[in-house]
Amino acid sequence: MCHGTCHDVIFNLFLVAITVCHMPYGLPSDAGIPYTYRLDGSLFNLRRLKAVTKTSKDRIYELQYVDDAAIPAHSTEDLQSSLDTLSAAYRRAGLLANTKKTEVLPSAANQDMSDLSFSVHGDVLSKVQEFTYLGSILSDTCSLDSEVEHRIKAASSAFGRLSKRVFLNHNLAIPTKMAVYRTVCVSVIMLYGCEAWTLYRRNIKTFEAFHIRSLKSILGIRWWQKIAYTELLEESGITPAEHLLPQRQLRWLGHVIRMPDNRLPRRLLYGEFTVGQRSVRWSPKETLHRPH
Repeated sequence: MCHGTCHDVIFNLFLVAITVCHMPYGLPSDAGIPYTYRLDGSLFNLRRLKAVTKTSKDRIYELQYVDDAAIPAHSTEDLQSSLDTLSAAYRRAGLLANTKKTEVLPSAANQDMSDLSFSVHGDVLSKVQEFTYLGSILSDTCSLDSEVEHRIKAASSAFGRLSKRVFLNHNLAIPTKMAVYRTVCVSVIMLYGCEAWTLYRRNIKTFEAFHIRSLKSILGIRWWQKIAYTELLEESGITPAEHLLPQRQLRWLGHVIRMPDNRLPRRLLYGEFTVGQRSVRWSPKETLHRPH
């Protein structure tokens, strides 16, 4: 186990050295995603970012985790240039990009990318409306519906595999069953990656519906038996999904705030993107989830 972990660390450092030493110098000066940040002052005081002399500027050229790389760009020229530069840097190091697993996700707001093609080593890359990156589903519309549905299906599948040996096992106590459900189905699977989610009320209701079904199954409550949700939570001794989500997000926020100043998540938390603006789409039926 240690042997494999050491190899992963060395491989990760090798890829970081390639991208840091080669990629930025082969790109145009305006490539990547520009952002400004200022680490002093209040997090919620956005006016501090207007001070030109006290803010710092940087660019995001690529986001890499081991051998999975995501290349963001605002235009077709920048994206193709970044692909060529990164593939050339890999080639000089004796590596080749897997074009069969490489896909382009054009933004729904950027229509000029949907009509063009991108290539690596002469192989044309396929364009998709959503794909899975590091276990999370990314959509061209920035919608979380597919991700929420995938999380619920994965948690339901895990619940089904553990039902006979754990949840429906009469030899195990209820607290033991709840501990397994909370750890495996909820924390590891259902809420994976929720720290970066911006949820709507309909998404919260979807999680709560799965939560209720699972708790009733563990407690042996049939569908025709009427029981209040508060009583169900009190009997099971578990927290509702509506409270678990902000807890996870606040815990991750604390980790980011305590990160060193050179870490990208901390810089983005205290900064803003200088190009682009998120579209406002709101209706009375699609309210954002705001924790009480």
